[in-house]
Amino acid sequence: MKKLRILMLEADPEDARSVEEELARAGVTFELVRAETQLEFESLLREFKPDVVLSDYWLPDLDGLSALATTVEEAPGVPFIFVSGAMGEELAIDAMRGGAADYVLKVDLSRLPPAIGRAIRESEEHDERIVAEARLIESEGRLRKIIESVATGVLIIDPETHRIVDANTAALRMLSAPRERVLGMPCYGLACPARKGECPVTDLGHELDRAEVFLRRSTGETLTVLKTVTPVNLDGREHLLESFVDITASKQMEAALRDSEETARSLLNVPIGSAMMIDTSGNLIAINDTGAERLGGTQEEVLGSNLLDMLPEAVRTSLHTRIREVMRTGSSIRYDEEYEGLYFDNYVFPLFGPTGKVNRVVIFAQDITERKRVEEAQKKDRDFISKVIDTAGALVVVREAQGRVVLFNRTAEETTGYRFEEVAGKRLWDTLVEPRDARVSRSVFQDLLAGSEAEGYEERWVTKQGGRRLLSLSNATLTGAGGSVEYVITTGIDITESRRAEEMLKESEERYRTVFESTGTAMCIVDTDASITFLNQEFERITGYGSDELVGKTNFTDFLTVESAESFREYHQDLQGARKESPIHFECNIHSKDGEVLNMLANMGFMPGLDATAVSLIDITREKAYEEDLKERAERLRDFLVVASHELRHPITIVKGYASILNAYIDEMPSEQVHDLLQDVNMSTDRLTRYVEQLLDISRIEQGRVLIERQPIDLGQLVQTAVADLKVMGIENELSLNVSDGLQDVWVDPEKFVQLLNILLDNAVKFSPPDGPVEVETERDEDMLVVSVLDRGNGIPEADRESIFERFYQVEDAAHHSKVGLGLGLYIARQIAEAHGGNIWVEPRAGGGSIFRFTVDVRRADGDETAEESVG
Repeated sequence: MKKLRILMLEADPEDARSVEEELARAGVTFELVRAETQLEFESLLREFKPDVVLSDYWLPDLDGLSALATTVEEAPGVPFIFVSGAMGEELAIDAMRGGAADYVLKVDLSRLPPAIGRAIRESEEHDERIVAEARLIESEGRLRKIIESVATGVLIIDPETHRIVDANTAALRMLSAPRERVLGMPCYGLACPARKGECPVTDLGHELDRAEVFLRRSTGETLTVLKTVTPVNLDGREHLLESFVDITASKQMEAALRDSEETARSLLNVPIGSAMMIDTSGNLIAINDTGAERLGGTQEEVLGSNLLDMLPEAVRTSLHTRIREVMRTGSSIRYDEEYEGLYFDNYVFPLFGPTGKVNRVVIFAQDITERKRVEEAQKKDRDFISKVIDTAGALVVVREAQGRVVLFNRTAEETTGYRFEEVAGKRLWDTLVEPRDARVSRSVFQDLLAGSEAEGYEERWVTKQGGRRLLSLSNATLTGAGGSVEYVITTGIDITESRRAEEMLKESEERYRTVFESTGTAMCIVDTDASITFLNQEFERITGYGSDELVGKTNFTDFLTVESAESFREYHQDLQGARKESPIHFECNIHSKDGEVLNMLANMGFMPGLDATAVSLIDITREKAYEEDLKERAERLRDFLVVASHELRHPITIVKGYASILNAYIDEMPSEQVHDLLQDVNMSTDRLTRYVEQLLDISRIEQGRVLIERQPIDLGQLVQTAVADLKVMGIENELSLNVSDGLQDVWVDPEKFVQLLNILLDNAVKFSPPDGPVEVETERDEDMLVVSVLDRGNGIPEADRESIFERFYQVEDAAHHSKVGLGLGLYIARQIAEAHGGNIWVEPRAGGGSIFRFTVDVRRADGDETAEESVG
């Protein structure tokens, strides 16, 4: 073990020395510094940077829990061990709950070295676990980013149901459908033409299914894709990984190349246009038939008219400006003009007179609408082909019949590192194709020239820098007039990264699943709408639901109670909005499948880059119930202390007061008055004695030191003894006894039996009117004796009938305590009854009052004259 830095918070130097000696004996190598005050402790905690903190619980300047809280805040992860005197169970529980690693009593320091070793190991394991979890999250984040960043669509498919269980963003974009609609859909009919029961992988036994197929989108459109299906092992069982690459654009480009020659032939000849001559005032001097027709008349009708007056205003203004420019400069002008959907090519040039000045202007206007439309269509075709070739994401190579490259698009250049000029006129298998694939590449080309249809295939190319790229290729041919193949168009997709991503996905999924399942904590992942997208086996065990019932079908809030669901939505919205990396901790209540409500400690953290949230759940139902029980016990103890202080103060006050009176005036008081005072003192002393005996009984019961000593006894005598004890105490209520026959030889502890009966009789008298009758009935039911005490008091509310037999419980609260007693009698009575093999309970009595019944086993035990049994 390395040399440990130990910070000890201890006021007693001798105790500190004992700790050092014990550690030295155990062979621990350490450096120990001691602090006595809070100020010293906080300073050393920051400067000394201990590996472990040892602290006494009882300190002059601060308490141990405060020192623990300071350590957790200032030095998180540093183990904190209490080395103290007797702490008590409740203080030890508080310490462990507050973050203490262990506690060791000073009377048993031999436990300290192994406790320190264990705490250090747990701290180191905790740190390693945090680092491992962080690395896992980082790895999974990188994997998800890779899958989400590639243009390849990826689907995870259940091989048994052939339904989709996961999809990446590219797949959802290609399908044009939201995730919740895609998850759960059958794969056949989307990108797989195989009918149900004819899957190439699961039904026909193929290890790999790769084909060029049509992918149906939710909009009704179809995309041409290269589909690959392969089996993978996820969640401990086989799934199908289906990836597909959109090659629609490359297919369209192939079609566009085939149609390019036809597109060129579709250009039309420009028709003859209008021709006219005007003078300097704009009057028509000459015009052809086409021009006159466009002006709305014949040559005879329009000649001599002003041209500008016959034109629409939009055309007139433009033409007038240009005529004036030609007349001013003597230079011709040519321009295009659009009017009401028609396009015209206008040519305005001057004619000069004898003086050299412009005296006439000739105007040619040719309707180029059809030509414009053809040009625009041609431009669109060219732009489309160019964009398809250069930006579609697929590489395109066109080769003539001898295999020489005549076209090499931008994607091909970026993929291989070669410019078109470097590969033009060369053959692919001599320049780019990896040698081991060159023979197959040449064979495929020859088959295409022979008219065979080549299916999609994969080929390895070597880049200019010496790298290796895996390409998925497909081919098409262009034939000449004689039917022979003139060009081979090869399109391809670089699948190097997607194939690598597939392998990484397989590896990471296995690692991710292993860690996710080995945490021992119920965990699930929810999306931005809080729908469950993933869960582990512990989550299934706690909720009772299987993953097939929840993933993609259930919202996390469906498990929560109304109050917990509302809080969860607020936490989830805050986490999504702020993109916090630190988790949110909260408690919530969930409904399991069997209807049980479980209390959970939840942790929720945002997963960067995934738009998802991880939720972990720890079942603290028992812990919460224990806390409530402790709280209730504390409340009762507090009430008991209030009642006890009141009950003890009253007889003590009487004894003290009467003793003072007698001490001062006994010689002057009549003997009768002295006798009365002494009688009150005696009764108060008896009352104090009973309280002390009850407290001692409770102590013995808790320690298991009270024994039941059975003896054969006449039950009638025991009942008479109990009644006589009650009358000695001055009870004036009418007592009625009904003891059945055959109870002369019952095996019980006489003293404890009388004590039990006295408790019930005293209780009945206490809560009955002064003249109210109290009845005692006994009967034997085989081996069990049933004793009943009946009164005519106010009765016990139904809600309190079980609680009144617990320690410190009283029907009246402490603030309104009016009956004498500490609230311990019925608890003692139950312990005595159960020690006799019986039970005790209370029932309402017809006509008012209560019936307290208890049973005891009156058989002789083990054939002995006496039998002893522990109480408690």
